[in-house]
Amino acid sequence: MILSIGRSKGRLPLIKPTLFGFTPLEIPFLTGFTLTELLLSLVILSFGLVAIIGSYLTATNALNASQNRLRAVELLQKKFALLKQKVIEQNGLDAVTFSEPAVLNNRPAVYSEETSALNNSPGLDLSQELNLVKLSLAWKERNIDKDVSILTYLEKRP
Repeated sequence: MILSIGRSKGRLPLIKPTLFGFTPLEIPFLTGFTLTELLLSLVILSFGLVAIIGSYLTATNALNASQNRLRAVELLQKKFALLKQKVIEQNGLDAVTFSEPAVLNNRPAVYSEETSALNNSPGLDLSQELNLVKLSLAWKERNIDKDVSILTYLEKRP
């Protein structure tokens, strides 16, 4: 039962049933958002989402790059341990240079090993005892050449 349908200050008075009878309930006559306000809020929200997705992709790429580098270092450490074992088993290490294909996180890579005599330094002659050893691993990451190297000294004869 509606008592009055007249407008008063932009609101439409209505009757709401309650336990103790009917009480008037006023509902705003013109409420809600305009289409322009909704579109503007969607544009602002979309800019925020684009920024969040961009930062997520950047973080993912950085994580992949660091993971590749870490795996490369682990592989070179394993190769170095094998080389040290080879020095012990063969009772020495000769100067050699070679390369071989390798796999790094399902990507093709190139492993190279250089062993050369140590250059004489003034006042200290270690060239009879030590070899300079360089182990390196090279791969491509998004068409950019990446590499990791280990440079160290090993005894010629243990």
